[in-house]
Amino acid sequence: MTSQGWVAQRTVPIIQSDPTIGCKELLGHLEDTYGTTIEYHTVWQGKDRAQKEIYGCMRQSFQYLFKFKAEVEKRSPGSIVEVDMKMVHDRRNPKWEDYVHDYFSLEKFRAAYAGEVEPLTDRSQWPHVQFPFDMEAPLDKKRGVGRPRKNRYKIFLEGGDGGPKKKKEPK
Repeated sequence: MTSQGWVAQRTVPIIQSDPTIGCKELLGHLEDTYGTTIEYHTVWQGKDRAQKEIYGCMRQSFQYLFKFKAEVEKRSPGSIVEVDMKMVHDRRNPKWEDYVHDYFSLEKFRAAYAGEVEPLTDRSQWPHVQFPFDMEAPLDKKRGVGRPRKNRYKIFLEGGDGGPKKKKEPK
């Protein structure tokens, strides 16, 4: 009797070499290779475990996408990063190629980083850049004396009047 963990352990290299392999093909491959009978649902759950081990959780990967977007915008001011989402309900086994531009393919990625980048061993190899303005250390901002002012005003439903208190003039 085989388990999901056993299937996951043996299918990781198979999925890495062919991410589009189906459960029926995996089932046949495992039964031929190891001479054992495996139930379909065990292979399906084992494949799911193997994919999570390789690629991580889908929810986490989706969150990484927005963290990546925020990091690019932070490190490269002026960059425009758009995340386009499309819910795929109507198709069974949709192909990602239908929804992702060829620019983001593995081949293009490998071509972009095919050349070797020599490491900089010390500061003398850093490029010297002349800025059109003076670069100085940031100013020290010290907090003023006393208790800090409250930044948030309570709305009416919380018992507030929605704004700063105004001094009433005596009559």
